[in-house]
Amino acid sequence: MKKQIFIALTLLLSFTASYAKAFTAKVTISNQTDSPFTYGTLYIDALNFKHEFTTTGEFMLTIPDNGKYVIRFESKNFICTTLYPNRLSKRNAQIQITLTDVTNIDGFIPSNTNFNNNRLTIAEQIEAGQSVNFVVNGISPIPQQTFALFKEQYGIGIVTENCAIDPIAFRNAKQHNQAIANYLTEKFGTEWKEDLPISILGINNE
Repeated sequence: MKKQIFIALTLLLSFTASYAKAFTAKVTISNQTDSPFTYGTLYIDALNFKHEFTTTGEFMLTIPDNGKYVIRFESKNFICTTLYPNRLSKRNAQIQITLTDVTNIDGFIPSNTNFNNNRLTIAEQIEAGQSVNFVVNGISPIPQQTFALFKEQYGIGIVTENCAIDPIAFRNAKQHNQAIANYLTEKFGTEWKEDLPISILGINNE
């Protein structure tokens, strides 16, 4: 009997401790297109967690535990940019999801595009007709039309990544941006920096 009581108390304490770790996060889904949003899913793979949404707006969502996670949002026919703090916790629990039209991205490409595994130089990529893009991270909104003008003039677009990024990806993004900067300076001088509408990781604008 005592053994059964001990097991029951252990399970109860374990459940209570697990429940105490849960917290509420604010999720904001913004549709910046004219296309109707009907369905999307938020994933936190490390927690084996997913939640489905059928409308845009602001939502309160219970997260099982705090920690550093990769959070992604998937919705058919949209580019989904998901921005969130480096460490998700009760004190810092805002997740911002922006839906962009895949048919009118004007220099932007999806954040899951691989930009590190190309052995060609920047000039060779452009000559081959490949899309070349700066990589930016953070929660600040990006002026899409403004950067579209930069792409039209210099042939360089932009790709947005989550503000939560691992050290290796951060280093690769910085080196990638510096390689683009060297290409632009060699071809156009330093004037292109004056036309750059936002700050870019790894680039000194002076």
